[in-house]
Amino acid sequence: MQRSIRLFVTGVFLLASLAAGTGFLTAQEFRSTLTGQVTDPSGAVVPGAKVTAVNVDTQQTYTDTTNRSGNYYIPYILPGTYTVTVNANGFKKSIQHNVVLQASQSFGLNLRLQVGITTQSVTVTGAPPLINTSSGSSGTVLSDRTIQSLPLNGRQIYMLIGTTPGSQFLQTQFGASGYSGTRGWDVSNNYSLGGGIQSYNKFNLNGTNMTIMTGFGSEGTWMTAPNLDAVKEVNVMTNTYDARYGQTSGGTVNIVTKSGTNHYHGDIYEYLENGALNANTFERNYSGIARQNTIQHQYGGVFGGPIKRNKIFFFGSFEGYWENIPFSTLTSVPTMAERQGDFSNTGYTVYDPTTTVCNSGGTLGNCPNNDYSRTAFPNDTIPTADMTQAGQALVNLFPSPNVNLGSDQNNYIATTPDKYRYYQPMGRVDYNTSPNTRFYSFLEWQ
Repeated sequence: MQRSIRLFVTGVFLLASLAAGTGFLTAQEFRSTLTGQVTDPSGAVVPGAKVTAVNVDTQQTYTDTTNRSGNYYIPYILPGTYTVTVNANGFKKSIQHNVVLQASQSFGLNLRLQVGITTQSVTVTGAPPLINTSSGSSGTVLSDRTIQSLPLNGRQIYMLIGTTPGSQFLQTQFGASGYSGTRGWDVSNNYSLGGGIQSYNKFNLNGTNMTIMTGFGSEGTWMTAPNLDAVKEVNVMTNTYDARYGQTSGGTVNIVTKSGTNHYHGDIYEYLENGALNANTFERNYSGIARQNTIQHQYGGVFGGPIKRNKIFFFGSFEGYWENIPFSTLTSVPTMAERQGDFSNTGYTVYDPTTTVCNSGGTLGNCPNNDYSRTAFPNDTIPTADMTQAGQALVNLFPSPNVNLGSDQNNYIATTPDKYRYYQPMGRVDYNTSPNTRFYSFLEWQ
C-alpha cells in the first residue's frame, strides 16, 4: 500500500519566509472573525472600549479596541468556544460566555454596556444565537457533536458532504466513474457543490490546500481524509462566500482538526463486523456451501493535553482498519472422471497424439487432414499407459469439483477474499508564543 507523509505548518515563521522571498504559500482561511459594535444604554456608540476574547479550553487571548464608530474587529481566531469581555471607563464590565466561533466564519456580536464602575460586571451565560450578521458568506458547519453522532460505515468524513444543502453526489458526470468509497483511503471527485462541476471543488485542511489540481480526470479530489475523531469542524461552503476563498468554481470544504487544551482528554473506539452475524449469500446457500467469514475491524483513539499550560498543546490520533471482503469465484475444473482420462460423457473427441504420415508414396489428399491422420481413443478414454506422472501431477493441482458435480462447466466455487490493511496516525502541536503570535504543526502519515 502506498504510504505518504504530509506536514502542514502555519505561523509566524511562514510569514518571515514569505517576507524573505524564500517561497510563496497559498492557503484558504479556516479561522474565525469576531466583529461587532459596543454601545451604551441609549444606543450611542462607545469608542475606546477594550474587547477581549478568551478561548475556554486553552486561554488563548485575542483583543481589540473599538474605533470612533464603536466597532471592533478581531480576525484569525481559532474555532472554539470563547468568553468575550468588554471594559470601558464609566461602564460596568460586560462578560458574554459561550460564544461559539466556527470554522471560516465571521461572527457578529454586538455588546451593550451599562453605566457603572469597572469593578462591577454584567455577566451573560446564555450563548448568543449562531446567526451570521456580519458576512454574506453561506455554508453548513458540521460540528464535532454532529460528526460523532451520525453513523458512517467506514467512518470517512467526506461522506457527510451529501447531507449539507446545495451538495449532491453524482453517479456520473463528465466521465466520472460515480465511485465513492467509504473508507479513509478512498478518494473521489464526484461531489457537486453549489451546482458546480465536481472537478472544481476545493478541499482545505486547517487552511492548507489538499486538493488534486491536475490529474487527467482526478481534479477536485481530496488527497487525505483525517480520522473522524480528530476532526473538530467541517464547513461546507457552497456559494456566496467572500473573495478570500478562490481557486474554485464549485464549493469549498474547510476541515479543522482538534487541538490540545489545558486538560488531558481522549477516547478509544472499536467497530467490529463479524461473519458469524451475517446471512449467507443466495448462491452459496443454494449450493449448500457455508457462509464466508466477513471481518471489518476499525479501531483507534485520540489523546491530547497541555505540554505547557496556556502555551504549548499536543493532540494525537491513530486509526487502524482491517477488512476481509468475502468474494466468490465460480470456475471450471476437471471432473473426477476426467482426472482418470475418461471424457466419454463430455461430448469431446479425444485423439491419440500419435500421427501417421499418409502421403508418402501415395497421393496427397488421401488423409482427412491432407498430409497426416490421427486416431481417436476408444470411448474417448485415455489409456492408463498413455498417462504420464507429470501430467497426472499437473491435473491434481486443480481442486476437486464442489458444485454441479455432473458437469465439467462451472463446477467449482471458491472463496477469494480481498484483504485490506490501513493505518493512519496523526499529530498536532500548537504553540502560543504571545497574544499576537502563534503557530501549529500538523503531521499525518498514511
